[in-house]
Amino acid sequence: MAGDATSGHKGGNPWHDPKSGRFTSGPAAGAAESGNPPGNNGNEIVVTAPRFRTQGDRPSAGAHHLPPEQILAAIKQTGVLSARLAELHAEHAAQFRDTLIRKYGLPAPLAAALAASAELESGLDASVTQSGKNGQGHGLFQLTNPARKALFEKFTGTTIEKSTADQQIRYQVHELTNSEQRKFDLAKKVGSHAGSLAAGYTYYVERPKFNFRDSADRYAVAHALSKIPIK
Repeated sequence: MAGDATSGHKGGNPWHDPKSGRFTSGPAAGAAESGNPPGNNGNEIVVTAPRFRTQGDRPSAGAHHLPPEQILAAIKQTGVLSARLAELHAEHAAQFRDTLIRKYGLPAPLAAALAASAELESGLDASVTQSGKNGQGHGLFQLTNPARKALFEKFTGTTIEKSTADQQIRYQVHELTNSEQRKFDLAKKVGSHAGSLAAGYTYYVERPKFNFRDSADRYAVAHALSKIPIK
C-alpha cells in the first residue's frame, strides 16, 4: 500500500503466520532449531517456547499497584519466548520499527516497544481481525475495547475495520499523550530501555487478558530488536 508504514509487511512476512505461530525461514534456520517436532522437514520453526507461569496469567487485583521494579521482575519470571524465537520476531519487526522512527519521529525505545507489540498482535498486518469466539480485535495492535474503538473513530473519521496502517499508528501514538497518558506514564516507570518499556506498555496501556505472559513476550522481542541496527 503506497505510503503505508507496513509496505513490505502486508499480509505478514512470507515466513511468518501469526495465526498458527509458525515461521518458515529456510532449511538452515529450521534445522538449527531443536524444537522442531518429529516429521518436520526443517523448513518450519514451531512455537514451542515453554512458559513458566510463576506469577499466573492473571495477577492479583492489587498487582498493578506494585512498584514498577517489582512489576518488571514479575514479568520476567512469567516466562519469555526462547531467544531464537524472539530474534525471529525482531528481524521481522525491524523495518516497521525503523519506519516508526523515520516517519513518525518516535524515539528508538518506544518504536521498538510498539513494533514488538504489533508484531506479536498481528504479524504487522493492518487488516487482521482477531480469531476466536468474538473476533473483536482488529489491526496492527488488535484494538478491542469499545470505548477505545469509539475514540479511534472520532480521531480518524473511520472505523478500525476500515482504517489504514497509517491511521492505526497515528491513533496509537495519539493515545499516549491523550486518553492513555496516565497509563503510559506508569509504563515508562517500568524502565526506559526497549524491553522494559515494551513490558510496561503492554502491562499498563494494552492490558491484554494474559497480561504478565504477553508483557514477558514483548519484553523479549523488544530486547532482541534493540540489538538490530536502525537503518
